[in-house]
Formats: sequence, C-alpha cells, structure tokens
Amino acid sequence: MIIWSSGVFRNNLFCDNQAGDTGGGLYSFGCLFDIKNNVFRRNKAIEIFDSTDTRHLDSRGGALYSGCPLGSIDGNIFLANESNLSTIYLFDACFTENQVKFENNLVAYNTDSINTLLINDFDDGAIVANNTFFMNETVYDSACIRAIDRQASLCCFNNIFYNNDMHYDIELWASTSRWVTDTCVKYASIHCNLLDTSRILLCSLAVAEIGLDNFYESPQFIPFDDYNFRLRNTSPCIDRGLYSCFYHIHTGETKTAYAPETDLDGMERPYGAGYDIGAYEYNPDAIEEFVQNDYKPKLLNIEAYPNPFNSAVEIDFAIGPRQLDGESVSMSIHNIHGRMIVEIRHLPHIWQPGEDIPSGTYIVQLKVGRIEESKKISYIK
Repeated sequence: MIIWSSGVFRNNLFCDNQAGDTGGGLYSFGCLFDIKNNVFRRNKAIEIFDSTDTRHLDSRGGALYSGCPLGSIDGNIFLANESNLSTIYLFDACFTENQVKFENNLVAYNTDSINTLLINDFDDGAIVANNTFFMNETVYDSACIRAIDRQASLCCFNNIFYNNDMHYDIELWASTSRWVTDTCVKYASIHCNLLDTSRILLCSLAVAEIGLDNFYESPQFIPFDDYNFRLRNTSPCIDRGLYSCFYHIHTGETKTAYAPETDLDGMERPYGAGYDIGAYEYNPDAIEEFVQNDYKPKLLNIEAYPNPFNSAVEIDFAIGPRQLDGESVSMSIHNIHGRMIVEIRHLPHIWQPGEDIPSGTYIVQLKVGRIEESKKISYIK
C-alpha cells in the first residue's frame, strides 16, 4: 500500500503483502503520519540479489517504510515480517526539524538482513519507549534498533529486548553513517531497558547517556505460549520503568520524553506504584480474565481428527503469524512418560496404533524452527 501524502492508519491488518523494493506492508511518504493499532504480519520487502554480496541489501521496510518528518507509531503489532534491510524503516526525507515516536509496539519474529528497526535523521528526537522486541533475527549485521545519520537524536527507555538473534549480539546501535562528515553531531539517551545482552554500540556521539538502570534479566512473560507477552506477577519489569526521560536534540537543548499514557491493550499507565517496562502494563485483573477465557493465540496449531479416536487419527498442523520459509519441521508422538512412539516424517500423517499400543493419552509434539507446540490425543480401543 502506497500513500504519497500525510496519512492516518488505524485498526488495519496488513498481511501477506510483498514489495520488490520498499514498504512490504505500508509505504508512507509525506509530511505527517499517525500509525496506530495496526497489525503487520508476514509482509516482505525482498530484492532478488546474489546472496554472497551484501552490498545490494537495499529493500527497506518489510512491514513499514515511512519518509515522513513528523509522526507517531503507537500500539502496533509487527509479526514475522521480512526484508533485505529493516522490518521498520523510518527516516526524514524532508531533512527538516522533526520528531518520531515509536511507542507501545510489539515487534516479534521478524527476519532482516541488517536491522529490525532503523531510524534515520530525526534531529529533534526519535523517542522509542515501552516496546517489546522478542525473537527478531538479523542475518548479516547490526541490531534490533539502529539510529544513524546527520544530527539525529535517540531517546530509548522502558523497552524489552529479549531472545533476539542479532548477528553481532548488539541490541542498540547508534552511530553516524559512513556517508556523513565528521561535523555530524549525535546524541543518545538509553535508560531503563531490559536487555538480552550488555552490548550497546555508540559511535561518534557528542553526548551519550547509558543509564545504570538498564538491566539483564528474563522479562517473565505469561507462560501460555510464545505469542503472549504480558507480564507475570513476578516479572522484574513491573514498576521499574521511568515516567520521563531527558535527552538532547541537535541544537544541544535538553528535552523531556514521557512514557505513553496507555499500553498496547489500551489500559491506562501506570497501573501500580510505577510504570512498567515493555508494551504491556501488568494488570492482575486483566491477566485473570485471560486465564478464565483460556486466551491462547498460537503460532502453531496441531490438528488431530478425530480426537478421541479408536482406530486411526489424522495429524497435521497449521501455521500462525509465522512463515516456514526453510525452517526445519519435526513432529513426533510420545506416551505420557515421554517415550517416543512414532516419528512423523510426512504430513498430513495418519496414525494407526499397532496391537501393542495400549489405550490412553498420547502427546503430539511439533517443532518449527525455534517454536514448539504440543497437543494431547486420546486413544480408545
């Protein structure tokens, strides 16, 4: 989808789109953008190139490409998008005084050659607050977030970076570009983030503030499955975030960024004694509601029919917000003691238990890449 002007995009699903160059899900180019409460899933910006030559990795914005100088990206979900460069590419094409806010977003399971989120040329500040980055992958280079070029300023606080597979094990990378002269000024303020690695790379900066309040622990998401990123009551992210964060802009002036007023669910912040870290504010009442309703959005869904069965069962699986794209797939059936009964090599698979297999409960185990799922099936002779 291409918008060559100011744009407001709310409550949309951008799914399974592909661009040969830029903006797999959404391409926005203009003066102002407001992108809120959208889902970007399985979009691609892929250019065919020689895989041995990384110089041509120039397809930008697998989910989103924006060349607007002012805007807000708030409360969106970016799942399983892919690009040669970055899942989310934000820059100021007008080279004016500018600012972008990237808040309350869930960014998970995206695959990129270079960066997950690239922010370019925001002189009055790129504010990255209360987002959750989980299990993103960069193949060749860089980090979850990279801020580059000119006199740009990065303010990054209250974010979760967890279980991401970065080529250089760097979560945050702020630097001047190789195309910019030594007169370029750069500022970064990084506070109160949960990081998977202690490596934060800062290059050629005039002012760099890395707070001692950044920490390295498990965020302790609710253990429903890999698609729920709400916090358990034991999470170290609860009440640990900042209400505000100071940062410098291109003039050297100090400004203040504030934590968002609501979370990804629309719940008011803060809920408890302080602001939480990540896209979701902990709320025991909301968590209880999810438990009672058995809320389990799944990345993988094992299908078994009929279940229970008495002679044969057909087993298959459906993919959720991810794509396979060459990932290894393994499936097997185990008894309740964990012993493997059958290794499934082709799908769909029809299992007809032999005479030596007793009635009872069996477990179908599925693994696709790094994601695992299981399902109980009942055999009744």
